[in-house]
Amino acid sequence: TSNNDKWQRAAELEPRRLIRLVERFPFATDVLQAVSDDVLIAWTAAWRKDCRLAGLIQYRGRTTDKSIHTWLDDWTKRLAEPPTKEKRAPPFDNCDDWKRMRSRAYGDDSLLQQCDFGNTLKLAQHILCAIIYDPEIRAITGTEDDVENGVPTQVRRHLTALDKIESYKAAYYAADRQINWAAVESYFTSTFER
Repeated sequence: TSNNDKWQRAAELEPRRLIRLVERFPFATDVLQAVSDDVLIAWTAAWRKDCRLAGLIQYRGRTTDKSIHTWLDDWTKRLAEPPTKEKRAPPFDNCDDWKRMRSRAYGDDSLLQQCDFGNTLKLAQHILCAIIYDPEIRAITGTEDDVENGVPTQVRRHLTALDKIESYKAAYYAADRQINWAAVESYFTSTFER
């Protein structure tokens, strides 16, 4: 097997452990920059599902429209269904659901917008950045004392920081709108050295 296959297997089997290893590695940004898109996507599969589920539940809580409640309840149920031998993973990336979600501007939710199946790699990058740099993101957003700390909350905090802190946004995005791991590391290093 190739190194990419080994990384992908490790990412699928032990995503949290792999995060801890990367956090302790002295050249973490080099590793993150070198890891293939397929590995990033495999690494974050469960967290992407958690983000989608949290976004759907929160959207349901913000709307009073009964037809939207029914639709979101059905989608949430499909998302929560475990795969069986007869049936592979549930079709939670249904094009019709996403068309409907887009027509509703993702319920005004930046997390749900990132969960759209066309943004899989971008969401994977947001998730890893949000987890790895959570203490720093909490500091720059003034949310150090927040009790809630699940991955969807971490990603929301990160997305808020990107929206509100121009210097963080400038460091995060490379020319192709993908994450610039080295610039993010440099941003946090320089921000907290002062």
